[in-house]
Amino acid sequence: MLGEFVVMQKEEFARMLRILISEEIEAQIGPLKAVIAIKQKDACDAIGITDDTARNRVNQGKVTTLQRDGSRLVYFQLTELPGLKPRFRSQRKK
Repeated sequence: MLGEFVVMQKEEFARMLRILISEEIEAQIGPLKAVIAIKQKDACDAIGITDDTARNRVNQGKVTTLQRDGSRLVYFQLTELPGLKPRFRSQRKK
């Protein structure tokens, strides 16, 4: 009977639950990321970067885009979004 229960801190339980939910969501949605696209402006707004930053990363070859013929709109596959995440600079020690 004692082996059926586990005692842990609330914070540890919440962390483990977040990991489990993230893994389950990724397993369900993961294959769809390759076929779902988002506009550059929407991707930038969601991630918190500027359009210029996104264009620079595309020009540097760090991320690839999808584009419709004859359209100026740029689309990213959801699988490319991690390459757009903002970079945080470390604060200088004084």
